[in-house]
Amino acid sequence: MGSTHLDERLGFSVDPDKIFAMAIFDVSVDFAQEMKNLKLRNLDSDKLIAFRIFGVDAKFIQEIRKEGLNTDDSDKLVAFRIHGVSPEFVRSVRTAATRRAKTI
Repeated sequence: MGSTHLDERLGFSVDPDKIFAMAIFDVSVDFAQEMKNLKLRNLDSDKLIAFRIFGVDAKFIQEIRKEGLNTDDSDKLVAFRIHGVSPEFVRSVRTAATRRAKTI
């Protein structure tokens, strides 16, 4: 299979069988570019689809990073969402750890 216009715009190969799933889950070229601009590792069409399914977007990534989880791993970001790791959760754990450390 040769390179497609979509491959060139995204910067990685897209299996033609994934294009339909990408359309269903609203994985647009703009969304893909936005995720690429966040310098994520392991980014491909499957990860972009998973991002849409589990609600990983630029706002989530930026907020998670702001709370100190400076990951660039696409798999970890999906896992965070699956397991309920939100910016608020990270903040509350950090606050609880700080309080606990002060009592010791």
